[in-house]
Amino acid sequence: MSEEYILECRGMNFAEYCKLEDLQKEYQSKHPDDKTGLGRLNLNYVMHNIYPDAPVERMTVGDVSAVFARTMELSGIVHEDEIKNLRTASVGSTSAADIAKTAAK
Repeated sequence: MSEEYILECRGMNFAEYCKLEDLQKEYQSKHPDDKTGLGRLNLNYVMHNIYPDAPVERMTVGDVSAVFARTMELSGIVHEDEIKNLRTASVGSTSAADIAKTAAK
C-alpha cells in the first residue's frame, strides 16, 4: 500500500518566481514556437522546486496542472497585514508632507 501524501499549496517567494521567469526566457529564446514545452517546463519547475517531496509519479497531469495553477494564484497574493505601510506606499498619491502630518498625530 502506498503512503498517503497531502500537498499543501503555497505561493512562490520572489527568488523562486524570478528563477522560473529566467528559465522561461531561456527556453523561449531557444524554442520560440514551442508552447507545449514551455508549459511542461512550468509544471516541472513548480513540482520539483516548490514541492520536491510530492509524489509526482503518482499524480495525474490534471493534479499537477491544478497544483501549478494554485501555486501561481497564491504567488500573487499581497499580505497587506504583514507589510507595514503598504497602502500608503502603494497608492502613490499621498504626498510626503501628508504622511508626516499623519505620523505626527
